[in-house]
Amino acid sequence: MKMIINGQKTDASNKAVFDVINPANHRVIDSVPFATPEDIELALQTAEKGYSKWANTPLCDRADVMKKFHVLLKEHLDEVTDILAEESGKVRQWAYDEVVRGCGLVEAFVEASSYVGGDTFAQGARRGCEHDLILTVREPLGIVAAIVPFNYPVEIMIHKVVPALLMGNAVIVKPASDTPLANIRCVELLLEAGVPGDVLQIITGGGGKIGNILTSDPRIRMVAVTGSTAVGRQIAANASAHLTHVQFELGGNDSLVILADADLDEAVENTISSRLVNCGQTCCATKRVIVDNKIKDKFVAMLVEKMSMLKIGDPRADSTVDCGPLISASAAQGVKAQVEHTIAQGGKLICGGNLFNENYFEPTIIEVTPEMDIAQNMEIFGPVWPILGFDTVDEAIEISNNTEYGLSGGVYGKDMKSLLKVARGMRTGACIINGSGNYRTPDQGFGGYNQSGIGKEGAMYSLHDFSEMKTIVFHQSY
Repeated sequence: MKMIINGQKTDASNKAVFDVINPANHRVIDSVPFATPEDIELALQTAEKGYSKWANTPLCDRADVMKKFHVLLKEHLDEVTDILAEESGKVRQWAYDEVVRGCGLVEAFVEASSYVGGDTFAQGARRGCEHDLILTVREPLGIVAAIVPFNYPVEIMIHKVVPALLMGNAVIVKPASDTPLANIRCVELLLEAGVPGDVLQIITGGGGKIGNILTSDPRIRMVAVTGSTAVGRQIAANASAHLTHVQFELGGNDSLVILADADLDEAVENTISSRLVNCGQTCCATKRVIVDNKIKDKFVAMLVEKMSMLKIGDPRADSTVDCGPLISASAAQGVKAQVEHTIAQGGKLICGGNLFNENYFEPTIIEVTPEMDIAQNMEIFGPVWPILGFDTVDEAIEISNNTEYGLSGGVYGKDMKSLLKVARGMRTGACIINGSGNYRTPDQGFGGYNQSGIGKEGAMYSLHDFSEMKTIVFHQSY
């Protein structure tokens, strides 16, 4: 596949390419261009021209284009699913579910766009402006850089691109180097739906190089990023030079608190599923399991029993596989190093811990204590379940909050007073009662506290993030 600049499929100006590899079997799927600074400059110049036209296109017309994209995405559901499963190594059902969620997101954004309005202030409420009519409207920002990660490339691209386009912005997409193919195909479908070629473009290549150029350019007026907190800090530093708007969905070390009166069968099932999906490569996956000491031993025994039934392998070769590979060998090595570091700090390995076939990592349970790095600011992006014990609800909240992150979280139990105490006490963007932080709907404002991000994703929240509010005053109108 190729980049798309100004509606044209194109190679890099120097013809450089890089391979996209299936992480499940290590085979080369395709090669894509490695963009040069000259390619990025061409995309920026093109976007400037496209923005001036698209911003003046009526919202209803922009919404009609997104409706056509929704139809096309549903028509190509299996095709996009297969591309996504191949380049990411996902279990096909996970890839299918992601594209289906993407379809639902397009619907939600289009529906919400019909209600993006402003405020009209009460006349006569303030002395000195008794006869003024004051109202607000929302206007596009300009050119948006949408930087998409590898873990949910279709879903997260839609979270950024569709609301940005609906609000009249031009968009340049930078996909992850590991998973650019499904993003390219989605851009093709958006162009087929009627988005002008100078309004939406996609450039491929190394994130550090391209990302730094894009996020440092004053013509970019919004940077929307899903990635690690470290990447967010770097981009924030770049963007600050021009006070560029940012929307960050960054790292997390999300906790799941299991109270003594929890339904253990349900809690164990959700503890596994909330971490296992996408092999733990999910920002809001359960990354710390905080269990009442009165039930901890029983809970862990049930968890180990369930975990022993999981099947690991190549999802494309065996449809019964529960967990496939991590995205790359380096990612798997990183997870292994983090587990070994935790053991060196005193963590007790209960099961798993082994790396095989380059980038497959066994589902791993490890008992840890609150002072260890894994219990605080070390985010593990893989199928690892750290278990921590607590004696009081206050202690559980304290352990949960002892981190620089604050993306999401959950709590299981029956006593509503205790459940609400945990939910209110958790310093996170969401807390799911009798569920995990992995829960997400198209409409909720998704985004974290602290070092987990800036801004919110989700229907109306995204539409507001991708636009600016202008106040218009009819001074002394009568």
